[in-house]
Amino acid sequence: MPKVSKESIYIDHEIGTFTVEVYFSAKHGTFTIKLPERVKNILGKEEVGSDTFDGAKIEFRKAVADYKQALTAERKVIRYAFKAKAEFVTEKNGDDWKWFDANEVSFARGTAMDLFYEVCIERTVDGKKAYYHLNGNFIAGHYEEDKEKTMDWTKEREAFFEALKHGLELSIMKAHKFFNANSDDIVRFIDSGGKLLLPGSTDEGEKN
Repeated sequence: MPKVSKESIYIDHEIGTFTVEVYFSAKHGTFTIKLPERVKNILGKEEVGSDTFDGAKIEFRKAVADYKQALTAERKVIRYAFKAKAEFVTEKNGDDWKWFDANEVSFARGTAMDLFYEVCIERTVDGKKAYYHLNGNFIAGHYEEDKEKTMDWTKEREAFFEALKHGLELSIMKAHKFFNANSDDIVRFIDSGGKLLLPGSTDEGEKN
């Protein structure tokens, strides 16, 4: 059966592109495409065909779709990452000091935290992972692969991240309001012994 063409057929961002050879049988009037080894091994057949050139490519795409479905695993996950910028002594014993030192937030000049989390779908196809929003849209990039982690989704775990995010946002809002107030009011508050405490502190707003 003579080879009539060599085709590069793009499937999608997960599978990529296959380069295949198309054959034509004058005797049977059919075009056939031999399946790649990894597809053939999963589907248990050697080739696909049709009585037209385009039809053979359509059948090839169908075969790859079946292959992909057979190798696809999905789970609902929480993707998360935390970065910080801070430097301080955690313990001091004579000349022996223990430090916390993190410099992971490049855009910050001072102390900073960067919390990211997202509930999404993790799809594994032939050992390769990809992530999708809950609406089905593909997530094109990662937050930061060396920092990013995932865990299986539960409503309790999602609630934990939501509560943490809300607590941090309350702290940010309080600090933002304080430092954007009149400078004289800030000075009077500090000089009178005022404390700027995080939300939830029992003595929040009290003075020494």
